[in-house]
Amino acid sequence: MRILYRYKKCGCDLDNIIQMLYTEDPTIINADYCTAPSWNNVYLTSGLLYHPTYYSGYELDGADRVFKTFTTYPLYIDIYYQFMQSTPYRSIWVDSDCDGTKDALSKGSQVTIGKFFTFTEDKTITVGIFGDNQFQINYDGETIMSFDYLGRTVHTPFRYLNLFEVNVTAGTHYLAFTGTGDGSVTDALGVIVFDHPIEEILIDEDPPTLNELTILYSSEESLSEVLIL
Repeated sequence: MRILYRYKKCGCDLDNIIQMLYTEDPTIINADYCTAPSWNNVYLTSGLLYHPTYYSGYELDGADRVFKTFTTYPLYIDIYYQFMQSTPYRSIWVDSDCDGTKDALSKGSQVTIGKFFTFTEDKTITVGIFGDNQFQINYDGETIMSFDYLGRTVHTPFRYLNLFEVNVTAGTHYLAFTGTGDGSVTDALGVIVFDHPIEEILIDEDPPTLNELTILYSSEESLSEVLIL
């Protein structure tokens, strides 16, 4: 059984709260901090980027990555160009005073969102994610992919929707997604989880629309929710 704890404002340092680690079976705590929409007009303007191979500490530059740029594959434009700018798939960031406006975190501080999923069979799903700039994917408490932005001039994290297949087993599992702040208010984390393997999403000659795909989760579901610490 998982219990939702509610606390009054404690006057605690936000960065210390955000940096707390969650366990494999996370406790969800309402620390009186919320999430709010976060957007910049450069986000998701280049295309889709599929990463067949990835790992913790991955730099998004794998030799086998597959680019589907909007220039070369224009049929993807109407579906994915800046699609997380509006409902129902908006990207988010931390809102420290719950006033509906995102706030900055100090450099290196993190915010995590996520959801429990129950699968009836072993299968492959696909996670689409972008961040400004660092992000990671966690499966049952284990970091299976992390992009650790090292100050390089690179636009891959946020100009592309980065796609990662995840093999899941039957049962209930927890998928969590983490973004790392850079000390400014120009931060974001956008996530969409498809109940499909990559070959059912990247169909160049006739790509399915989002309405034709089964979406298991998007970051908009975590708007104004409690932070997962």
